[in-house]
Amino acid sequence: MKDGEFTIRTNLPNQKVSWQVTGIRQDAWANKHRIPTEELKSANEKGKYLSPDAYGLPPERGIYHRDPAANLARESEQIMQRQAQIDQENAARAKERRVNSGLSAAPASSALANTPPLVPAIAGGR
Repeated sequence: MKDGEFTIRTNLPNQKVSWQVTGIRQDAWANKHRIPTEELKSANEKGKYLSPDAYGLPPERGIYHRDPAANLARESEQIMQRQAQIDQENAARAKERRVNSGLSAAPASSALANTPPLVPAIAGGR
């Protein structure tokens, strides 16, 4: 190719030809956002597909597929951790109330021992 033109020659006249000219963009945006031709997969991704349906495979073979049972276990663990945190905060608040009211730090059989736990304020709450 020279000056945006090229010549095609064949050994027979009036032949139908087709061609494709390819190139790599070199403008600033293309250089900044270059698309990698191949990416290495992590150990968890090996054997999985971006689009398993394109290969006639079930969604479970997809890289982004998440096992509902694993999600449930993870969410349950997060809830339990948050509940433990709330319980600790409630215990600290109850202890502070007892100290501020002149009662001993240990509730023993005091009336405060039977009070319901404090619930954290919702955003914008008290």
